[in-house]
Amino acid sequence: MNKTQALPRMLLATLLICNVAASFALEATATNNNKQQQTITIAHLSKDDDLKEVEQLFIRTFKDAYKDIPLDVLKIENLDAFLKAAFEDEPEELKKPNVFCTIAKNANSIVGVISFEPTEQQNEVYIRQLAIDPAIQKQGIGSTLVASITKQLPATTRIIVATRRVNKPAWKFYEKLGFQVCEQVPHELNPERYVGFEKELKN
Repeated sequence: MNKTQALPRMLLATLLICNVAASFALEATATNNNKQQQTITIAHLSKDDDLKEVEQLFIRTFKDAYKDIPLDVLKIENLDAFLKAAFEDEPEELKKPNVFCTIAKNANSIVGVISFEPTEQQNEVYIRQLAIDPAIQKQGIGSTLVASITKQLPATTRIIVATRRVNKPAWKFYEKLGFQVCEQVPHELNPERYVGFEKELKN
């Protein structure tokens, strides 16, 4: 199976168009909690996009993911403070030329974001952050953002990512995309709290 075949069906045509487009951009549709269809545009984070809105999305997404997990299990004292601190360095990191950031946006707001960067290993990419608005999860937006990595860095042959061990929805998400647990946790994160995933790609 090639990379394109692994993408959600509803996004296949627009991704194929994106291959020949001068700029990276595509559109998809999703249904929110109110059963309303909305058009989702996926493109690079631009200077006009508010990083504060990205931060709010990040916090909203992970508050939902961790809402049923006790703070002592997470080994933190305050979830809001923890998530705010986790995002604190991102605005500066996103300014670096080797860090990529792609967003999913509807007419009114940013509803998904992925940031990633090449590692020191040849053709390897590390996913820094991935967050999807809980209102439109499980509709292919997250997998499309992951797929956008190879649209922007076509030489990629391996993708790695780390997630908290208690974040079981993230486990299922990456396993569904064909990722496997790897021996080492990326970025030297604490292996007692984090687990690493990897996916080998065939060019």
